[in-house]
Amino acid sequence: MLAVLACLLTISAQATDRPNVLFILTEDQGQHLSYLGTPGLSTPNMDRIASNGTYFTRAYCSYPVCSASKAALFTGQYGTTTGLVENTQNFFVPADRLTDAQRNSRVYRRIRIADRFPTLIEILHDNGYHLAVSGKLHLSPNEKFPYDEWFRVASTDRVGQMIASAKRADKPFFFLCNIQAPHRPFRNSDSQAIGVDPAAVELPAFLPDTPVVRQDWAEYLDYCEVADQRIGAALQALEDQGVIDNTLIILMGDHGPAYHRGKMSLYEFGLNVPLAFSGPGVPKGVQTDAMFAGVDMMPTLLDLIEIPSPNVAGLSLADLVQGKEDAQQREHVFGLIAHQAQQTDSGMQERSVFDGRWKLIFRDSTTKPRTVNSDLKYWELELPDGRKIGWHNRVYDEIVRRRNEFPDAYRMLAEIDNRSLNGRLETYELYDTLKDPNEFNNLANDPAYRDELRRLKRTLRRWVSRTDRRFLDANEIR
Repeated sequence: MLAVLACLLTISAQATDRPNVLFILTEDQGQHLSYLGTPGLSTPNMDRIASNGTYFTRAYCSYPVCSASKAALFTGQYGTTTGLVENTQNFFVPADRLTDAQRNSRVYRRIRIADRFPTLIEILHDNGYHLAVSGKLHLSPNEKFPYDEWFRVASTDRVGQMIASAKRADKPFFFLCNIQAPHRPFRNSDSQAIGVDPAAVELPAFLPDTPVVRQDWAEYLDYCEVADQRIGAALQALEDQGVIDNTLIILMGDHGPAYHRGKMSLYEFGLNVPLAFSGPGVPKGVQTDAMFAGVDMMPTLLDLIEIPSPNVAGLSLADLVQGKEDAQQREHVFGLIAHQAQQTDSGMQERSVFDGRWKLIFRDSTTKPRTVNSDLKYWELELPDGRKIGWHNRVYDEIVRRRNEFPDAYRMLAEIDNRSLNGRLETYELYDTLKDPNEFNNLANDPAYRDELRRLKRTLRRWVSRTDRRFLDANEIR
């Protein structure tokens, strides 16, 4: 009995000595911060985190949709390994408050993390952290996310109350500040003033330059500013409670923006996300082009707070975050999409590998329909029960309407929504991102790049054979 008590006291002492963690996760945000010089945008709170720590210009989500990206962050594993390969139900309640209907929901039961894979939240719970989440969960099963506090709005007062609860329990806290901006719907500039001037913005190269598209992009950037304001509220709570100097702050986006070459695509615009670490042990003013994958988050964070990590697919890049010499670096990042996965295992499969310059995308069946999330397409969507969701996407219809003026923009849209627009897809796409950062010129069929194609196919095949349990046979990558 005395030995058990001593062990518990040791764990408690270790937990008290560990830093707090504020993990800020914005939704549907690409590398768009005023810290990076994004035209028309002002994000002082994001800039503060980025400039006070280590910023990764080449951070990549492991799956470009909400639930599957989060699952990779919190398990260190790819969705094809854990089973969470698409969006699942978002039941924002502790597990013991799920209703029978929620617990038996078909999608919630199908799209979930298998029991044998520990989550970051379970590990932190077992190591004495006070755990809180705001905004959204969007993961399954809820039992694997044993947060102590759940609250919708991360106001300064509410975050302060959470910190005070952790202090009373004599525990460090981990707070997932999930910010649903800049997820669509954006603020509608037809009916309210926004903070970004459409004339001041610079459009992504795959979008046509029209007033309607400029308005939509300005609304996206405005919602990045809204996300920044919400981040400021959480930072203010750290200052008010006197804990900011002992808090590791992480800023990350879950995947790229809700445009057709962003969210639910394996192009750079869909996978490349903001990522910054600041706080104890992290040097200030560092910007690195070393690659960081979503699956690296759990082992990296656990290393930074000195908790052992289980064996996972991700790499610990803690030494890199802390600026140590000869730190391990990632040679490749991988991406995946399992289309139609809420219904079937046999939908179109997409996989990608990137080595810092060369990108290869593979598809196992180009005739099957892709999953096109409704916010990538609709201004307003009417559900079968008559309810309407206003996603306020101006771009899709604008490109379709002006397809004769902007044929390349229409072709790229049709490739994403191949079912509705009869888009033609390639089995392989190979890009030299040094010369072609927008990934417009597919080199897969050019004999001059045969060696690069073969090399990346081998790498992708090995990765699929290690991580895929049911969706794709690695031998299909020939």
